[in-house]
Amino acid sequence: WTRTGDEPEEIVMKRGHSTWNGGKFYVDGSGGKWTSDKRLRRCGWAAVQLDETTQEQTRSIQAISGTLAGWRQTVPRAELKAIVELLKANKECTRHIEILTDCMYVFKGANGISKNLIAKENGDLWQQYADMIQEMKARGIDVIVKKVKAHATVADIYLGNITFIDARGNMLADAY
Repeated sequence: WTRTGDEPEEIVMKRGHSTWNGGKFYVDGSGGKWTSDKRLRRCGWAAVQLDETTQEQTRSIQAISGTLAGWRQTVPRAELKAIVELLKANKECTRHIEILTDCMYVFKGANGISKNLIAKENGDLWQQYADMIQEMKARGIDVIVKKVKAHATVADIYLGNITFIDARGNMLADAY
């Protein structure tokens, strides 16, 4: 079976301030309705920032989301794309950036645990990530990528596996 028609286009939507200034963000990549059928799969991604001015931090104040372009439609690629677009949105920021992902592939790659990713699948996005990290470090901006539990339950919060705020942030990123 061969694909016919135009290559899937990228769509990006941004909500919130016109300029972003670092802080804590949650990212997610999702595979959509036909995620198990590579012929039909369409992946999307999102990054959200919670309102840090309220104690509950239960609503997002900024979000960027979109779809992947091209035929390479995988959830790990979508999660990585979320980080790349998040860093682009924060290109002029003056505060450090903390990114929470539930994708082990992205977490390991971003923290140098997986090696030579630029030469492998998704190398184009890993190169963009590396270039932006280098630019931010040159300006004195740290970017920290942490792992957060995916699809956390109330029991996970109760057992201390994840905080309520991190569970909420991850859930909001997943909902976009």
